[in-house]
Amino acid sequence: MKWSKVFVIALALSLGLYLFVFSFARVEGNSMSPHLETGDWLLLSRYEWWLSLMGQQVYRRGDIVALDPQAKTFWTQSRAFLGFGQGTIKRIIALEGDHLRIEHGKIYLNAEVLAEPYLVSMGNFNLAEIIIPKGEVFVIGDNRQPAASRDSRQFGPVPVQTMFAKLRIKL
Repeated sequence: MKWSKVFVIALALSLGLYLFVFSFARVEGNSMSPHLETGDWLLLSRYEWWLSLMGQQVYRRGDIVALDPQAKTFWTQSRAFLGFGQGTIKRIIALEGDHLRIEHGKIYLNAEVLAEPYLVSMGNFNLAEIIIPKGEVFVIGDNRQPAASRDSRQFGPVPVQTMFAKLRIKL
């Protein structure tokens, strides 16, 4: 009887940690290459999603996040958070209120060239200036080669609530 209680408590703690604190993910695809490669394991923190629902600003430029850009309602956001959605990993490069434009692959953030030391190649993409709406961010893959990353260059800025985890450690 005693071991069954220990098992139930351990299971409840594990589930609680998975839902509210951290999870693991395996990279599939090359959109974040060379920083993250197919087969890499990641430790992701999940509590930022809960904080963002409470209106807290928890993300910064340069953060690598897991998100589901199609999650537009609380239900689909919750499904993505629980691991039932189709997630992707991208880097945040602009926050709400930022002015962003891309010329020949070079990103201009608030009229200044964005330093991106993690890039191998910038690609050759253009985007007219946009202002990131309130509650949204602009995400992009580190691999800027044509068709290597589906990101905000194609689908636009995404609501903060579509992000369900933040990269902490590449294992």
